Amino acid sequence: MKSQKGCSQAEKVGKFRYLNRKVDRLTEEMRKLRGMQEARFRVLFNALRPLFAEVDSEYIVGVVCEDEADVALLDYLRSNGDAGITPSEASAAGELRKFRFKPYHVTRRVQRMNRRLQRELGKPLAESIMRRWVLTSFVLRAFGLSKSDLERMPEEEFEEKLLE
Repeated sequence: MKSQKGCSQAEKVGKFRYLNRKVDRLTEEMRKLRGMQEARFRVLFNALRPLFAEVDSEYIVGVVCEDEADVALLDYLRSNGDAGITPSEASAAGELRKFRFKPYHVTRRVQRMNRRLQRELGKPLAESIMRRWVLTSFVLRAFGLSKSDLERMPEEEFEEKLLE
């Protein structure tokens, strides 16, 4: 009796399609492993948070901002404090005019920054309240007082805050 050798999977579906499926399968496995690793990091971070100092503003800027437009948008968000910003206000703002943002650019950038911080620390950067983007309390604590708070604060009160 003759032993029959069957066709390989690459021969059946074609080499390109076979390799493409293999890459897709490996990519999916890597995503699952990365997700498990991020979940473990978040659990560890949340468990050890009381032992370490709060997250500082430079760390958040480093994680969230990819370019100078992100930094400028975050700075503008921070300067508006609790009032927040609408995407149309931000696109018309003088500080952000050089980036030529359209309202949907502002929304997409804030969402991307949210996603990056969510991935890293499990907390969002800003939340949309009544169509206005407002920084979360976690980020406000990390940044300290906003610029508008500093501008409105009397000089004596400012010195007291610095001494604390």
